Amino acid sequence: MSLVGTALLALLAARGADAPEGAEAGPVITVVEDWNAYPAAQVVGQLREREGCLLIGGSVVFWPQGTTWDGAARAVVQVDGSRVVVGERFDGGGGWYDPATDFADLLGSSEAARRVATCVDETAAGSVVVATP
Repeated sequence: MSLVGTALLALLAARGADAPEGAEAGPVITVVEDWNAYPAAQVVGQLREREGCLLIGGSVVFWPQGTTWDGAARAVVQVDGSRVVVGERFDGGGGWYDPATDFADLLGSSEAARRVATCVDETAAGSVVVATP
């Protein structure tokens, strides 16, 4: 297989098989496999983009599997179809994590864990949050 073919397969695998056609990964970080249950705390705050990373309040955010990015609208498209535009208030469920958490195990992907760590470093975030509709 050519180098280009291998790179294309890797890109498609990283985006997830169930991403809708036309969906972008963008700054959205997601769990690789569907979790049986998500934390049920209330998560409220302004969705912001800084240094190529998404934050809710001052926390780097990751989302459930199937969440996508609409680059034209600068919006997170949640698994239930609702959208949160950068600059708008997010009001949903989820839970907070210490930045020292083993995100490779939690998210099911060393690449997603690397992105979380990079965003924590780039934004000086003191916490990480999973956000659910």
